[in-house]
Amino acid sequence: MHLDQLLRLAELGYKLFPLLAGSKHPNGRLAPSGRNCATSDPEKIKEWHRKAPMSNWGLATDGLLVIDIDGKDNPWPAAPELAADLAECGALAITGRGGRHHIYSKPEGKGWRSTAGKLADHVDTRSCGGYIVLAGSTVTNDGKACTYNWVDGMELSSPPDELPPPPPWLIEQLDQLGHRPAGGGNGARAADQSKFPEGRRNDGMFRIACSLRRMGMQELEILAALLTANENRCDPPLDESEVESIAERAATYEPDQLATDLVSVELDDIDISALIPASTTEHADDPEHHDDLPKQADPGPLPEHLLNPEGYIGEFMRHVDRHCHKRQPVLALAAGITLQSLAVGRRVTDRKGTRPNIYAIGVAPSGQGKEAARKCIKNILCEAKAHAQLSEGVASHSGLITAIHKSPRLILLVDEIGRWLKTVANPGAAPHLYAIVTNLMKLYSSADSVYLGDNYADPDKNKVINQPHCALYGTTVPKSLYESLTSESITDGFLARVFVFEGEIKAERVRSEDDETDSQAELESIKKMAEVFQQWDSTHRGNMPEDLFNPTITPDKDKPATLLVAKDSAEAKGAFLLLQDEIDQMEVTGLDDSEALWTRCEEKARTLALLHACSRVGPPPATQENQPHYQLEITQNDADWGIELAKYLTKKLVWLCHMWVANGAFDSRKRAVLRFITDKTKDGGASRTSLIRRFSSIKIKELNEITDNLREGMFIDKKKLKSNKPGRPTEVYVSTGKVEM
Repeated sequence: MHLDQLLRLAELGYKLFPLLAGSKHPNGRLAPSGRNCATSDPEKIKEWHRKAPMSNWGLATDGLLVIDIDGKDNPWPAAPELAADLAECGALAITGRGGRHHIYSKPEGKGWRSTAGKLADHVDTRSCGGYIVLAGSTVTNDGKACTYNWVDGMELSSPPDELPPPPPWLIEQLDQLGHRPAGGGNGARAADQSKFPEGRRNDGMFRIACSLRRMGMQELEILAALLTANENRCDPPLDESEVESIAERAATYEPDQLATDLVSVELDDIDISALIPASTTEHADDPEHHDDLPKQADPGPLPEHLLNPEGYIGEFMRHVDRHCHKRQPVLALAAGITLQSLAVGRRVTDRKGTRPNIYAIGVAPSGQGKEAARKCIKNILCEAKAHAQLSEGVASHSGLITAIHKSPRLILLVDEIGRWLKTVANPGAAPHLYAIVTNLMKLYSSADSVYLGDNYADPDKNKVINQPHCALYGTTVPKSLYESLTSESITDGFLARVFVFEGEIKAERVRSEDDETDSQAELESIKKMAEVFQQWDSTHRGNMPEDLFNPTITPDKDKPATLLVAKDSAEAKGAFLLLQDEIDQMEVTGLDDSEALWTRCEEKARTLALLHACSRVGPPPATQENQPHYQLEITQNDADWGIELAKYLTKKLVWLCHMWVANGAFDSRKRAVLRFITDKTKDGGASRTSLIRRFSSIKIKELNEITDNLREGMFIDKKKLKSNKPGRPTEVYVSTGKVEM
C-alpha cells in the first residue's frame, strides 16, 4: 500500500496500524497490542511502513460504525429502499471475497461495540474497539490473493466527524442489539457449542482462543485446542495456517488485558473445557510431555502464483509444458531455476555477496514425466555449444572436481539422486558416492572464495578452483528421497542447502495433435533460449572473461571484468529484514534438529530473488558501450517471490523430516504406522484389519503398543464410521493432523 495514502488518512484523523502481509491479523512484531497500537502519528506510520513495506493495514473503528456484509450475493437488507439507504454511507469498500464495508460516523452517545452475525446472518459490525482491513490491502483466501478496493467515488476522503451517520432504521436495530443475548437469544454458551459457518469462523475461533489465553495458556497450547475446534465446529474448516495465525494473535495479549482490551469477546460465557487436550493440563509442567504439542503441518502443494516467474525461467517452464508428455510444472520450475543459476554463475551477486549456485531435487513417481525438464536443459546447452558446462555421469568425487576444474561453471543432471543421498546415512555402503556429497557441500561454500582440493604428492594433481559455480538438478522417486532423510543429513548441513520440489503424484497427460509442427516449434524455442544463455555466457558475449578466475592469470584492470552487483530496492530490504526476524524466532523456539533447516532460509530466499531478478531483466547488452547503462535491481516482486518460495520449501522439508526421520527401530515403525493412518484418513480412516494386513511383519503386541503410543501422544484418534449396513459401526483410526514426535 502506498505510504501517501496512509499519511493522507492519518492527516484526516484516522488511526492506522500494520497487519501481517497477506493477512487480516495484526503484525505482532510491530504492533504487539494489535489495534490498540493504532495511531494517526505520521512519523510512526512512516517507521512501520519502512520496516514492513509489504504489510496490509488496519483501520481502527473507534468513533465509526462499519457494517461488514460478507459475500457478494448477501441479500441483506432485502428491502430495496433499505438497501438504497445503506448505500448513502460516507465510504464504501469491496472486500476480498466481494463483500462490502459501509462506513459511517458513530452518533454521539452511542456505546455500540463490534458484533458478529447479530444484525443478520453474515453481517457484522465494527465500532468501538474494533478494526477493519483497509482498502488497498491484499488478503490470501484459499490460496488466492484478494484485494480490498474502494468503490469509485466513495473513497474515505472526509474526516471521521464529517461522515454521515447511519440511517434511522439501522440505528434502531443497533440499539436493540444491546438487549439481546449473544447468539440470537439462546445464550453465548449455546452459540459457542454450535457450528461456525463461513463468515463467522474467524470470530468464533478467536473468541475461543481468547478464553484459553485468559487462562494463561501459551500459543502452542491454544493451537492444540483450536485445531480440534476447527475440525469439529468450523463449516468448512479453516486452513491450518489461518488457525495458527489466530492462536498467534491471541497469544500476543497478556492474560489480564483480555477483559478490557478485546472487543465483543464474551469470554465468561464460553465453554471451552471440551477443547482442552488432557495433556495440556495434566502435564503442563512436565518436560517429558512438551513434545506432545503440534508444531509443523504439511504446507500442502506449491501455491500456484509461485509457478509464474517472470522472464527466462517462466519461458523455460512454458517450453517444457508445450513439449512434455506429462505436465509437471513444479519440476519445470526447479529445472528452470537451475538453468538460470548456471547462466549467471560467476557473473552476478548482490550487496550481501550472495552467489546464485543452486542444488535442486525434483521428486515424482516413476513414469510421471520427471525426465522432460532435464532433457530440455540438455537440448538448450547443446544448442548453445555449452557442452563443457554439462555433466551427467559423475562416478566419483575426483571425477566431479576434475570436471569443474575444467569448467568452473558446471551443471550436474542426475537421475535417481536418492542413491547419492542415502550414502549420507551409510557412507560405508558406497564411499565413492558419499565423497561426492561431501565435495558438493565444499563447492557450495566455496562459491565466493577458493576451492582447495585434496593434497597429493604430485603437485600437478592438486586442484585449486577460484570461485567455482556448481549447479545441480537431480530427480528421484519419493521413497528413495524420504528414506534417505536422517538426523545426520539435517545436522551436517547438506539437506539445508538443497531445494526439494515435490511434483504431481499423478501428472496430467499432454496430447499433441500435430507432431511435425510441435517439433519445429520446439527447435525454434530451444534456439531462442540458447541465444539468451549465450548472452550470459562470457565465453561468447558476456561481461566477464573466464580468465578473471584463473589463478594463473592476472586479469587486465582496464577490462570491465567485474561481477554484476544487484542492488536491493528499499522494499526488498524491508522484506528481507522481516524474514530475518521470522527465522530468528524459528531458531529461538526450535525444539529439535529439524529447525537447523531454517538457518539457510534467508540465503535461499536471497538466491531465489537474485535469480528472479536476472530472469526478469535478462543478460547485459552484447556491446561494451551499452553495458554501463545496464541495471540489475532486486525489486519487491523479486524479493516477495524468493522469500515465499524459500519459506514454503523450508516448511515442506521440515514437515518431511518430521514424518520420516526416526530415532531407532521402534520409532521408525511408529512413523510408518502414522504415515499409513494419515494417508487412510483422507478416505475415512484406517481400520484395525487394514493395519494388521499392512504391517504383518510387526507383532500384534507391538502394533498395539504403537497405536496406544500414538493415541497417547494425540497423533491419532479413534472414531466410528456410520454404515448403511446393519450391525455395529466400524471403528477406525484417524490422524489428528499432528506430526511432531
